[in-house]
Amino acid sequence: MKCLQLLHSHNEHAIGTPFLTPNPAHVLGIDAVRFLAALMVMLFHFGFWAGFMHGSHAELAGQGLIIYPALSAWTKYGWIGVQIFFVISGFVIAYSAEKASAYRFFVSRSVRLFPAALLCATITLGALLLVGSVPKGELASAYIKSITFWPAGPWIDDSYWTLAIEIAFYGLVFLLLAINRFTWIARLAIVIGLMSFAFNIVLWLGQDVVAIQQLKEKRLFELLLLHHGSFFALGVFLWLQLLKQPSRSQLMWIGIFVAACCMQILAVVASLNHKQVGLVAPVPLIIWLLALAVIIMSVRFNALFATLPVWIALALRRVGLMTYPLYLIHQKTGLVGMGQMIKHGISPYLALGLGIGAVLAASWAISAHLEPYLQKWTKSFLLALPGKTLLRTAGT
Repeated sequence: MKCLQLLHSHNEHAIGTPFLTPNPAHVLGIDAVRFLAALMVMLFHFGFWAGFMHGSHAELAGQGLIIYPALSAWTKYGWIGVQIFFVISGFVIAYSAEKASAYRFFVSRSVRLFPAALLCATITLGALLLVGSVPKGELASAYIKSITFWPAGPWIDDSYWTLAIEIAFYGLVFLLLAINRFTWIARLAIVIGLMSFAFNIVLWLGQDVVAIQQLKEKRLFELLLLHHGSFFALGVFLWLQLLKQPSRSQLMWIGIFVAACCMQILAVVASLNHKQVGLVAPVPLIIWLLALAVIIMSVRFNALFATLPVWIALALRRVGLMTYPLYLIHQKTGLVGMGQMIKHGISPYLALGLGIGAVLAASWAISAHLEPYLQKWTKSFLLALPGKTLLRTAGT
């Protein structure tokens, strides 16, 4: 398993080409989990949040017409997809950074994040201009914040809130590479994982204390990885255990960080239930643990995917590539489209089906036909920049 060549959802092989070829070393199971997590988040926004959170940006985008009470009992748990994303990110970033120089890592992350964000933010901007639910000045500011990954919102779409958190983790890994200390990745994971564990214990125990609950609203604590650091830490230790040298101590840390992640999920449940969401705590825990089990099994038994028909392997690879644009584009753009359909007489549930189909089609078009060329240009531009040689030496 040490030689397993795990490729991220936008790896260098895929950059600059709209075509895919099957790669038996790629972990297709992670592509499937990532895509299902994005679907859960989309259904959460469409089937629950837009109709529940009055006055929210989601409700305004859908013009108050996106209400599905018959679906809310199960779509209200879809937020757990974000916690699944963070585990996968910790796993994949640890792998992709191991043999990279600091600058190569910076380039790969920039190519991964920027093109899709620019494309999706531009499409969302057009959709919001169509309905005029947000003043143009505010839209311009939100658009610029989105494409520059500004750490504090409002953004053009609320889904962008996670990007700065991802970048905070990337930044720590980048620093390790810049000082030639990537071997400290386990120590880094322990620090951010334990800090996050302690923070979420405080939030959960103090769920009835107003002053403590106000802490969770501070964006700074998210950017310091106090909310979600345990998920990244778990991903790193899964990489160490599954793809590097297994050890009992690593298993111990995996157990600790699984517990830490469960504590964060319980803290979210408590927070949402203060808004009268009515969540049953075991449900998101079970969903997340099942996703974790699938991630582990996908890596351990990845060779079985090599026996799949080529068309299935390519389909799984494609949905993996679709996940990032789907996550960014679904909420505001999808809700605007669904709201317009309902406004013009289409039944709400037909509008829901058409809206889901439309954002899936848009995500496919972006990942297959638009994003690869912008990725290629971004990569060429960054590699041609002067003054990068100092950062390219680390890890080579």
